[in-house]
Amino acid sequence: MRILFLSMEQVRYYRKENDKKILDPRNVEVAMAESIANLGNEVTLVIEKNPYVNDKKPDNINVIQMSLNDKINFTNMEILLSNKYDIVFCTSVAGAYIANSIAKKQNIPSVVQVLDVPVFRLKEIFVLMGFTEWKDNWTEYFKNLIKSSCIIANTTPTVNYLKNKFGKKIEDKLKLVYYATDTNYIDKISKSTKFNYDISFVSRLTFYKGCNFFLYALYRGDR
Repeated sequence: MRILFLSMEQVRYYRKENDKKILDPRNVEVAMAESIANLGNEVTLVIEKNPYVNDKKPDNINVIQMSLNDKINFTNMEILLSNKYDIVFCTSVAGAYIANSIAKKQNIPSVVQVLDVPVFRLKEIFVLMGFTEWKDNWTEYFKNLIKSSCIIANTTPTVNYLKNKFGKKIEDKLKLVYYATDTNYIDKISKSTKFNYDISFVSRLTFYKGCNFFLYALYRGDR
C-alpha cells in the first residue's frame, strides 16, 4: 500500500553526542512511519526536518522535507500530488485540510489523528491571555476534521468531546486507539526495585502536562 504520511510534529528532540547536545530530527512520528513501512507498505514521509541526514534511510520510505504547519502554497501542494497514493494519514488535526484536499483530488481515504482535547489549552493559554485568533484557528481545523474518512483519537475524553461537538456527523468514522509501548525498546519489569523517593513525574516539564499538580502535591506534602 502507498501511504502519504503527513507529520505535523514540531517538538524539538535532542541527543547527546561527544558531550554535546545536538538537535535530533528523529521523533515518535518518524518511528510510527518506520513501523508502517516495516509492515511492507511504501511510505512517503512529509516532515519539516529530514530525519535521515546522518542515518541510512529505510528502502521503502521516501522523504519530502516540507513544513505543514504554515499555510501550504500551490507549489508545495503540487509536490504532494505528484505521486499517486492509496491513503493519506495526518498526525494532527491541524493538517486535516491538507490531508482531505489531497484525498479529494486523488479519490482516496484520509485518516486524521486527534491526540488530545485542546479545550483546556484554549482556556488556560489563549482565552485568558486574549489570543482569540488561535481559538478561531482551532474551530477552522475542526471544520476540516469532519471531512476525513476516518478520525483516530487516543483517549476516551477526546472521543467523548468529539462526539458531543459533532454528533452523528463523525460517529461512524471515529475510532479509539490508545497509545502503545514499543516492546522492541521497552521490556516488562523483571524485578522490583526500591527507589528512595515517594512520588515522581515522568513527562516533559510543560504546563499542559500537569506538572503544576505535581508541584502542588509536593508543596502540600502529599504522599
